[in-house]
Formats: sequence, C-alpha cells, structure tokens
Amino acid sequence: YGLLDSNLVPDLAATKIVSGSFVVGSFATPIDAGSNSLTVGSIRSAAIDTSDHDINAGSGTVSAASLVASNQISTSNLTASTGEFSGGLVVRGNLNVVGSLDYIDSTALSIADKNVILAKTSNPTDALADGAGLFVCGSDFPTSNDAVSFTWNIGSNGDYWLTKGGALAIRSSNGSNATISAGPTGSLLLSSDDGVHSKATLKFGSSLLPDSSSVDHMIGSNSLSLTGPVASSSARASAVYSTTTDATSLVVGSNLTLSAGSTTSVSADILPGSNGAYDVGASSNAWKNIYAGSATLSGSLSANGATLSAPL
Repeated sequence: YGLLDSNLVPDLAATKIVSGSFVVGSFATPIDAGSNSLTVGSIRSAAIDTSDHDINAGSGTVSAASLVASNQISTSNLTASTGEFSGGLVVRGNLNVVGSLDYIDSTALSIADKNVILAKTSNPTDALADGAGLFVCGSDFPTSNDAVSFTWNIGSNGDYWLTKGGALAIRSSNGSNATISAGPTGSLLLSSDDGVHSKATLKFGSSLLPDSSSVDHMIGSNSLSLTGPVASSSARASAVYSTTTDATSLVVGSNLTLSAGSTTSVSADILPGSNGAYDVGASSNAWKNIYAGSATLSGSLSANGATLSAPL
C-alpha cells in the first residue's frame, strides 16, 4: 500500500491494484488494461487516454471538467451543468426541459406528433393557461405590448383566442385573401383582396359601413352576398344608407320616408295590403296634385271643398 513509483515498473500486465493511489511519475510503456482492474482508491491524472478500450464505472460515477469521446457513451444517468453536441442528439425516451427561457436555434422545427400542448402541468388551471400561445419575435419583442402573437385568454364573458399586432388571413387556392381584424373602436373588419379589384373592407360595429362608395352590399362582383337577413326583428339596423337599392322585395316595418327633392320611379303596380283598408295621403297631410291617365273608383269621391273639374 501507499506510494507506487511508476518509473520503476515498466510493465504492469495482469496486475491487480487493490488499494492506494497513483500520484506521481509516469509509465514508460503503455499499460495493458485488458486483465487489470482497480478496485479501491482513485486515479488522478491530467488526461486519461484509453485508446480503443472502455471505461466501466460500474455503480460509481465519473467526474470530469470535460468529457470527450469519439464513440457513444452509455450511461443510465448523466448529469452535467452545461453541454454541447456538434452532431445530432437522439433521445429514445421522454425529454424534459426545465428552464425559464429555452432556445432552439434552428431554421425549421419539425414535430412528428399531431398535437402541441401548451401550459401543460400536473395540475392545469385556467389561470395557468391564460396568455399561452405563439409569439413572433420582432424588433421590440418582448418589451412591446403590441408584439405579434396568437394567445389563449380567459375572459369574464368567455374564453377566446386573441390575435395581437396583426390580422387573421384566409387565403384561397388562387391567391385571393380575406382578412379578419379589429378596428380602433372594437368593430369587426372584414377585408377582401382578389388581386384584381380595389381592396374592400366591411366594418361591423355600431354600423355596417362600406370601405368606399363603390362597394355593393348585396350584388355585384365586389360584394357581400348574404342568404339571410342583415338584421332580425328583435335587432334592427337603425338606418341603411345606399345610393341604389336593388331588392326582390322590400318590407318596411314602419314608415318609408323619401328625402325631399328625390324622384321615385315605379315600374310596377302599387297595391294595398288588403282591399279598401288603406289611404293614399290623409286629411291633415294631403297630396298637392295627383296626375293620372285614367282613374276608376270603386267607392265614393269626396272633394272636401276643392274644385273638381273635368273636360266636357
């Protein structure tokens, strides 16, 4: 036991060292470790070169400032403060990464699984899921509150996905785009761009507004086509402004008012809802002149003090 001067032992083949430590000197010739073993003690050296042999630590540990291997390293448990792989890394089991901010420096990240689960914990809650999503790193990220993101938010009126710093775009097979975004007052903006006509935007909020006077709501090649009503009997639009209205039928729930100075042309019959139930004008709000090519009365005619003249 004790100190062994390796300069005095040029060949330690088939020798078993059971105790002690190598602390000084060097071996003049290589040591054949094939039939040797070290069962007690430690080996201390600036470097250990095993060439084409293996180091088997058994149930012990191997501690080193750095570990370089040209072939694979097999171990049941590997603990390191930092590490770097110049080649590929294959994990056969589960990979758990625990950190406050983890980086993946790659051109593209490919995931074979069908689902990506965010905010996954052993005890998931709505509070932990609030704000989870995808963020796009721009020049002001993450200090800017307007970073482009798509996150899940918990709200008092229901949970929802929130887009920030951009709009949702739906692209057709021919390259046309339809986008959904929010206006500065919270109105819903629907925009379409087919690459041919001028971009059109319809704004849904307190009013339904066209982006320009050239946009049709119901007809035309650049239009909003609806198969149902714009409003309902319980939620009506307060006013509808249109340069031209082309409708198969027009149902007015109360009064139909035409602005002064306008001329209304009718190319069809005007019929009351039921026979003999409605008037044209009123005693307190009478028409000034009525011009007719011919008139057929099924009831009485009352002039109410006015002069009634007819050609002889």
